[in-house]
Amino acid sequence: MNWKNKLLAYLHDPPHKPVGIQRHEQERDSFLNRFGLSPEDMDAFEKSADWQAAAADRLIFPDPAKSRLRVDWKGSWMEFCHPLGNIVSAIRSL
Repeated sequence: MNWKNKLLAYLHDPPHKPVGIQRHEQERDSFLNRFGLSPEDMDAFEKSADWQAAAADRLIFPDPAKSRLRVDWKGSWMEFCHPLGNIVSAIRSL
């Protein structure tokens, strides 16, 4: 694997994505430009490995619109917390 593919894989879902998911793609483009890459390079990058990793990283739930299942996870013993959640809270409180 060449350095461009490694960098594209890393920047596809950068470590700061959980902190600002809405703007992570715009910030990614800034990094791409710094390394002489473009959004087109990212579009051409093979993403099947990313799709597999994303599928393994997500909890599977039934579609609430179809199943009518609803659960309030907040405060429950089953509440899912992102591994970086405490770090993000600490940074925001600074």
